Amino acid sequence: MKASIRRAKKVLVQTNWMKAEIVRQCRIPESRVEVKFPAVEMLETAPWHLDEKKPLFFYPANASAYKNHRTFLKACQYLKKAGYTDYQVIWTVNGDENKGIQAIRKEAEEWKLPIVFRGPMSRRELFDLYASSVLVFPSYIETIGLPLLEARSAGAWILAADCLYARDCVGDYRRAAFFETFDSKRLGRMMRKWIKGGQA
Repeated sequence: MKASIRRAKKVLVQTNWMKAEIVRQCRIPESRVEVKFPAVEMLETAPWHLDEKKPLFFYPANASAYKNHRTFLKACQYLKKAGYTDYQVIWTVNGDENKGIQAIRKEAEEWKLPIVFRGPMSRRELFDLYASSVLVFPSYIETIGLPLLEARSAGAWILAADCLYARDCVGDYRRAAFFETFDSKRLGRMMRKWIKGGQA
């Protein structure tokens, strides 16, 4: 890929961080790399609100290992050990997709964690959940973090892995907070502030 990029007259990428990395790794002029964000239709939602008595944390992602559900799971285990159970988590996996996610579901059930393995949902349902939850996004590989942009359009609070793609999408968004990608305790502490009625 690097060889073909070096030969190309023009390279199109989706994000600024991808442009910076291509320029750095392939040592080509910035002028040969163009950023073209994909056209994405954002749905209108009601004003963002959160049930303060039982806050909802939402993670729309498939079951790929890099989506990092395990760090989210461990954050919930951290909260359980600390005595916090009055919250809910919704994931868009059903728990049967692969061995990794099956193990996570089994562990969540054994710990009696408040995680709902909801499975895929419509775009309308996604946006309604953005408007009534805190988006948690621990994924460590993305070209463009589409759920981050969607949640931002809904005015949601976001807790995201501190990765280049996330900083590119919501680094200037005042309702975004970041945690080290595999730091489940930090994520758990951020979630705890919402459970206790505060903000991350």
